[in-house]
Amino acid sequence: MSKKQDSIDQNKQASVSARAVLWRGIRGRCPSCGHEKIFESYLKQGESCSNCQEDIGRFRADDGPAWLTILVIGHIVAPFITDHVNLQWTLLCSLATTGGSISWQDQDATDRAKKQKQELANKLKQTFGLSEDPVPWNEGEKAYKARFVIKAADNVLRQLTG
Repeated sequence: MSKKQDSIDQNKQASVSARAVLWRGIRGRCPSCGHEKIFESYLKQGESCSNCQEDIGRFRADDGPAWLTILVIGHIVAPFITDHVNLQWTLLCSLATTGGSISWQDQDATDRAKKQKQELANKLKQTFGLSEDPVPWNEGEKAYKARFVIKAADNVLRQLTG
């Protein structure tokens, strides 16, 4: 490359503000001219801009786009998709903190909890191929009693119960 070309490249880079470069990058455009897209496909970065011939391939994104996708889908969208499961997790937390039983006197034994108990039991039966109710009513103790043991580290239980 000639000294003249180096001088032109340096002047071109100096004329573009950092703010403009960031905005162009966020929009997926060439950081130098802003005209062409820098991605050939969703996560595949192009090698150079067809408009200004800027060497885009030297700016490696590595895992950045994939990480951002996982961040958005996994942490922002997923809770909206799986919010119905949280009620059953609340029931599992209650079973874990009470030693595997919920009695009629417990505040957790509301109609809503009973419905969630039935849904949880159905999912456990389906998942593990069980034929019997995994959380049946125990007449002697007047409580729903889990047929399984929930083990968690003390710090996990403290986090779950506040």
